[in-house]
Amino acid sequence: MGTGECVQCIDPSHCPVAAAACVDQQCTSYGQPCTRVDECDTVAGESCCDASQCDNACMIPCKDQAECPPQTGCAHGFCLPVCADTDDDCNGFPTFTCQHPVDGANTLCENDT
Repeated sequence: MGTGECVQCIDPSHCPVAAAACVDQQCTSYGQPCTRVDECDTVAGESCCDASQCDNACMIPCKDQAECPPQTGCAHGFCLPVCADTDDDCNGFPTFTCQHPVDGANTLCENDT
């Protein structure tokens, strides 16, 4: 049942840009493919990550967990989406699967190529 609160989106089809993602009920370019930093939401601190773990996707750079938004973890210099050992948690991020093992469980969505 809904809470009666207005949200920007529930899925990417609600966002005005075809490449937008719906993360925490907000339209964003986070996790979407990019080739240049200006394709990302620089106001939100995103950059075009060229590390193999995010394979040219809009991500937020980080040095530690404190620099990452909720539901993300800092690894490989970027805030990557949190997952609970299942690929279903990575559905909003093209080519990402639940990886980055910690204590025997996969914990972060990373590029699968």
